[in-house]
Amino acid sequence: MLIFAILLFPLFRKRYSEYTGFGKTSCLCGAVFSLFTVGSALINNEAVMETFSKVETLPPLIAYFIMFFFFYEALCHILLKKAASAELISSSIRPTMKGKLLVFFGSMLIMLIMWLPFLLYLYPGVLTEDSEWQLLQATGKTELTNHHPVVHTMIIKLTFGLGQWLFNGDDTKAVLVYSITQQVFLAGCFAYLIETLYSFKVKKVFLIASLLFYCIPVYHGMYSVTMWKDIWFGGITAALIALILRLLSKSGKFRLSVIEAVLLFVLSVGMSLMRSNGIYAFMLLLLAGIIVFFKRNKATVVIMSAALITAFIIKGPVYTAMGVKPVDLIESLSIPVQQISAVASQPNNLTPEQTELLENVVDIDRIADTYEPVISDPIKSIIREKDNQDYIAEHKEDFLKLWISLGLSYPEIYLKAYVNQTCGYWYPDVQYWIATTNGLSSSIDIKNSPKTGALTGFMDNYCFSYIETPFFGLFSSIGLGVWVLIFMAGAAIKKHGAAAALIYIPVVGVWLTLLIATPVYSEFRYIYCLFTALPLFCAVPFININDALKAPVTTVKTVTLPEQND
Repeated sequence: MLIFAILLFPLFRKRYSEYTGFGKTSCLCGAVFSLFTVGSALINNEAVMETFSKVETLPPLIAYFIMFFFFYEALCHILLKKAASAELISSSIRPTMKGKLLVFFGSMLIMLIMWLPFLLYLYPGVLTEDSEWQLLQATGKTELTNHHPVVHTMIIKLTFGLGQWLFNGDDTKAVLVYSITQQVFLAGCFAYLIETLYSFKVKKVFLIASLLFYCIPVYHGMYSVTMWKDIWFGGITAALIALILRLLSKSGKFRLSVIEAVLLFVLSVGMSLMRSNGIYAFMLLLLAGIIVFFKRNKATVVIMSAALITAFIIKGPVYTAMGVKPVDLIESLSIPVQQISAVASQPNNLTPEQTELLENVVDIDRIADTYEPVISDPIKSIIREKDNQDYIAEHKEDFLKLWISLGLSYPEIYLKAYVNQTCGYWYPDVQYWIATTNGLSSSIDIKNSPKTGALTGFMDNYCFSYIETPFFGLFSSIGLGVWVLIFMAGAAIKKHGAAAALIYIPVVGVWLTLLIATPVYSEFRYIYCLFTALPLFCAVPFININDALKAPVTTVKTVTLPEQND
């Protein structure tokens, strides 16, 4: 504590040497980061390692919250002040159509070359249990279900079928066709983001750094050949965010080009369909979009609204006509299931009436041995074994009352269960698996065999370097990524105005849905979209957006904004 106090002295001295009061942005960031730090005291699961950054015991929570608040507020105030005077714009860059095409296709080509070793090493691609289940649906060997997005299953069906047609029914090469298609799509989305930064005259060093960010961290290369919906969702989200930035840069009232209109519609539908929580994040984006764009360009709002309606039609009548089996009820109830299980796993916590209600849907005697604080799948499995989820649907009010009453009776258990179930999404020092090199093909004739020759040993080590190499883990820390997201969003809003929040809302929306319903405490692929758009998030506070975010809707002139206080 003494060491921490000594370290605070120079920070506070710099912060208060020219005291100008507390700013909204630094206070909000300070409060959020302090809450996350204090919340780490409640993490008590074995999956989270105890390190220097974890606060071990915090009996006086309020006192510690205040202490950390002043620390983070001072730090954020200083960083925001420096960010306000820094910029990434290069006066020597003159974006031309030729230059844009060169940046786009050049970036795309470099990424594909850098990802080629992953394609050869993981040849023909990585299939996990989820992947195989979708592949079986795509090939008609099991019924279609919306547990995984049907639109992604159809992409698998199209590319896998094309591969079988091209290679005379060879399943291995058919998977290869899917992997190559996914690599090209992902590289195209990232190249669009980089080309967007180039269009805003971002310095070459940052453009190169952004390109390296997509090439060097192992998760981009490994994910590019992994048959998961999350990869497509991450690419779509990055491209949509880049498009939003382009639209925000248009001064006053503006018109959409045909390409922008088509991209906006396709990407909006894609975000809504490619993950089950994507539609909720997009709904949040649409609400904010109405506020920002309604007076400046109603077509933008109409297109986004049409995309949402299209997504609902596809998920409803279209999927019903296709005979798609809906996801079961328990899948979306991970947080309350974990909280109730945490209470029920301890003896004598339930009344006879509560026990009787739960016995209708789960074998209570198995909860204590089955419950795991970091993942809801084990408990959901024994609920599915009971095969009586209709009872939950028919008695929703009773289970809601049960959840509330147990929460009021055992608030500490509920809070700890929530913290343990979500900690990886806000606490920086959580380690969990990111990707796998093991191909799974028990039901389909797929032969996984590395084609990297003498480089296979190097790839073995490189693919898991983020676990064993110091500081590499920072590039794959969800919690740290979220902290960066929050700070950069605050810095962008401070510089450009509230409308800049629109750039960050898609990922913030996904993050919020995970805090509400995540089935596992730190699944990197669930929030992969944060890392696909991270270079743009970090660039926005340091670029000019033609002051269009605060321009009057009746003018098309560029307006010089007065400096804002934090």
